[in-house]
Amino acid sequence: MLVAVTALIIALRNGGTSADNAPRAPQTIANAQAGVIAPDLLGMTAQEATSTATRLGLLVTKVSARAAAFPAGIVIAVRGASTGERIHKGEQITLVVSAVP
Repeated sequence: MLVAVTALIIALRNGGTSADNAPRAPQTIANAQAGVIAPDLLGMTAQEATSTATRLGLLVTKVSARAAAFPAGIVIAVRGASTGERIHKGEQITLVVSAVP
């Protein structure tokens, strides 16, 4: 992993060529940098939040937590990304969804 990251840094510094000056495929560099801004999923229904996150290319798991202050099925926390944080497509996030106490 470290070797791949180092090679990418060298390629970017060399204007898109690798350390041995062989041209890099543009999509390789673009895919390595691809990311999304984590949306604010708090307060959405589990279905809305899952749909929003998967449209952005994120992997979603759900866990339930008893929360008397919220109706059942509402996202009360997100693990794996903070709102506004840049994360990579394909990253896993966990929605904590309120359950009836």
